[in-house]
Amino acid sequence: ITLGQIDTDSLAPIMELAYQTKLKPPSKSGSKAPSLADQDTIVVPALEEGFQQTFLKQNAWWAIKIAKKRLEHIKYIAAYQVAPVSAITHLAEVSRIELHGDEGKYAVYFKEAAQEIGPVKLDQGGKGLAPQAPRYTNSEHLLQATLMSELFS
Repeated sequence: ITLGQIDTDSLAPIMELAYQTKLKPPSKSGSKAPSLADQDTIVVPALEEGFQQTFLKQNAWWAIKIAKKRLEHIKYIAAYQVAPVSAITHLAEVSRIELHGDEGKYAVYFKEAAQEIGPVKLDQGGKGLAPQAPRYTNSEHLLQATLMSELFS
């Protein structure tokens, strides 16, 4: 049996397990994973208070773990507001990224105030799709998406 002969929808439990163990599930379309250069947007999870006080009022976000190889590719930052909102709601263009503290984390500063987008909602039953840590995507895909599964599979 080849993968083309299997109904991939029936593989959902296996794909969820693969995601939880950080394995990449097979793509239905057979397309390659996007390159680092294509992933120009970092999506960060935000609690209500930090989102209001820092992301919106200070035009910044800090204490983010970012791999050094990704730094030069990040052009935008998006906020995923955790429950009860459960959606990516704002996007800002990045002005600069600086080391923050001595634990290898970074602070991201915006060129201007974050703009409201979408929202890009968490899929119904979208377990495993909600960002628990920074995730990466493409800004164009983000602006066209309505569901998290369109960005993270």
